[in-house]
Amino acid sequence: MHHPDRDPVRGQLGVAALRRAFDDVVTRHEILRTVYRVCGGWPVQEVLDPPSVAEALTTVDCAEADVWELVTATVPAPASRRD
Repeated sequence: MHHPDRDPVRGQLGVAALRRAFDDVVTRHEILRTVYRVCGGWPVQEVLDPPSVAEALTTVDCAEADVWELVTATVPAPASRRD
């Protein structure tokens, strides 16, 4: 199903370029690698080493009409905020 607010992406996916781009973004932005743990009753920030996103990225062959459905089924919904 095509999402009306999205322009379709056309052409062959440059998988290697996409992997390099993800790796670059994760390496440059510490917030994407930051976790918070509780240690001795206090929150502690820990910045993890940059992982290789390329290892976790997989590709799926599908019809153009199925892309939006596959993306929304794969990407987890945002976590709810606890007050």
